[in-house]
Amino acid sequence: MITTRSDDLAARIKILALHGLSHDAWKRFSDEGYKHYQVVECGFKYNMMDIQASLGIHQLKRIELNWKRREQIWNRYNEAFSDLPIAIPAGPEPGTRHAYHLYTVLIDRAKAGISRDSFLMV
Repeated sequence: MITTRSDDLAARIKILALHGLSHDAWKRFSDEGYKHYQVVECGFKYNMMDIQASLGIHQLKRIELNWKRREQIWNRYNEAFSDLPIAIPAGPEPGTRHAYHLYTVLIDRAKAGISRDSFLMV
């Protein structure tokens, strides 16, 4: 799901989500629609199913609460793992807002005395 306040960006996103086509299928194949289309740039197939849209609309009501909870968990992980021989993930860049949805650590082989691959086999 993408949200924007920019009409120009929204129009470009729509084209990208339609495989880069200038018109969507409803417009291309309807009786009133224009039957021809142009591939205006390389695009993607990112259209979602109705059930995904329905879930997403209702999750928007909790977006801030969920984001704050992920931030709390992220900070708790930082505290809990601070003494371990690992590199914890970098925080958000200035002027950005981190999603806090992935917490990936790197094992410091010199401090831990074990490589990542060996650790995974333990």
